[in-house]
Amino acid sequence: MDFINESQDAEYFFWDFDNGKTSEEENPSMIFEKPGDFNVSLIAESKFRTDSITQSILINPPTVLDIYCFDSNLDPLNSGWVRVWKTLENAQRDRSPLYSKIADSNGLVTFKNLEATTYYVYVEKNMEGGKYAGGGTVGPLVINKINTYGALLYFQYSRKKSTEKNPVFREDMIFTEGNSEKE
Repeated sequence: MDFINESQDAEYFFWDFDNGKTSEEENPSMIFEKPGDFNVSLIAESKFRTDSITQSILINPPTVLDIYCFDSNLDPLNSGWVRVWKTLENAQRDRSPLYSKIADSNGLVTFKNLEATTYYVYVEKNMEGGKYAGGGTVGPLVINKINTYGALLYFQYSRKKSTEKNPVFREDMIFTEGNSEKE
């Protein structure tokens, strides 16, 4: 978050962000690591005068997308590659994903600070003789919440002359949804 100093003729500035951090910059930026109410204070000094102001700000929790990847036996699909796009056109062409991460040992990938909209997701893990793969839509996400989805992927055998070079998004891709109140 950017803070703008509007004091006139001041030469010294002291900001207290009410989160244990301070700054002496004229117009500082601050990243709040946790949500909550904060009383941000500014002391501005010139040769002849000192002024101060305090303003309360509310920092909301981020909008989070959690995707748990499972194989058809409901085992976590760790090391699966998860890509996220905002438009179906980019997703179908496998062009410029907004986000791309590898699932952890629990099959989980977390994306933070997203917009509350619908996203196109493709999950893939190459294996000997084929791959687990699938794509679909998630959302629209609920703002300032943890949006949790599960992706159930089936094994696809490789073909020598496959024409599918880009992700395939189908309505029958199995994604389950659940929103969490955790912050």
